[in-house]
Amino acid sequence: MAMTVSSMVNSGINYSMFLTGTSSNQNATQKTIANLWSSYNSANSNATSTAANLQEVRTNAAALVASYDEAKNTFYNEFDANMNDLAESAQAVRDFDFKGVTAEPKPVDTNAFSAASKVVQAATEAADKSAEETQGVAQDAKPEINKDAFSAAAKVVEAANKNSDAPQVVRSDFGVTVVSPEQSERVVNSDGSVTTTNADGSKTTSIGNGAIQKTEFYDSIGNKHVETAYSKVMQSALSTIQDFVDNYNGSLQFFQENGEVSSRVNRMAGVFGDATYNAKTYESIGITVNVDGSLGMDAEKVAQAIVDNPSRVSSIMGDGLASNAERHVDVANSQRSQLFPSAQDMFGDELSTASFYTSGAYINLNAYSSLGNLVNMMF
Repeated sequence: MAMTVSSMVNSGINYSMFLTGTSSNQNATQKTIANLWSSYNSANSNATSTAANLQEVRTNAAALVASYDEAKNTFYNEFDANMNDLAESAQAVRDFDFKGVTAEPKPVDTNAFSAASKVVQAATEAADKSAEETQGVAQDAKPEINKDAFSAAAKVVEAANKNSDAPQVVRSDFGVTVVSPEQSERVVNSDGSVTTTNADGSKTTSIGNGAIQKTEFYDSIGNKHVETAYSKVMQSALSTIQDFVDNYNGSLQFFQENGEVSSRVNRMAGVFGDATYNAKTYESIGITVNVDGSLGMDAEKVAQAIVDNPSRVSSIMGDGLASNAERHVDVANSQRSQLFPSAQDMFGDELSTASFYTSGAYINLNAYSSLGNLVNMMF
């Protein structure tokens, strides 16, 4: 019917058309129905208030779960990045040819570049002279620079690369260029290094077939300075080791900073910090080990160790430190799914309570509404 029980009671309608029995029974029935409806309204009001509170619980629970998911995803993204970077850099160390760093390079006569530069200089002077002579001439009417200069320079390089002790003559459109070996003072030292006296008076000592070059010179007030340079292949070796050290430290730091997440993560921090037991061996080739297990690198000492005994460096770094790191990565990856705790383990009773009040409790609340609809349909 269109009218609800409450509207019927409020409007004072006679229930005799609906109910059978005496007038006193009808009045009692009316009072009972009115009381029933009043009780329902009170319960429904309380339920509405409770529902608002439960909705807040539900919202907070959803925010809690969302925060958990975000923290978990962030953790595993950082974990995967660290493990992948460390595995790749460890593999690079194991694959690196440290013996090749000190291999004797193919001899190149550096005088070829000096002679070639003279040819290019002659070509430039010819071009400048041509430009002066054609001032005021339209741009498209000016002669192009003679590209034969590059061909002439190539001939000079070719002549110099013959490593002849006798001067060689190269003729070109730019004149005659004489390629003659420049004599410089070279001293072979007892350790096999070679010291060369340069034109400016400085001395460069080549170690390990040029893998390391140390240049000594004096400034204007007589102070001695030493500059160290490395060949490209030595730079590559040092960069490969440095990348490994950085990635190893990054992985160790990740586990140390997240040690409170779970006991497994804390144990992994201990696994990655185990380099201290072999610290003296690593330090003998320039890899320092700190008290927390992190690594450091003395580039100059590492470079010298590569020159002195590349096989030993390969063994300590590749077969030793890098291989150990790969085993650590394997252990960490095998426990990956168990490193971050479940939501239930992390939030415990809070999550269970929120689950109860946001599921079964809402079913009970719906019963109030259903009861009210049922009473309305009866009258």
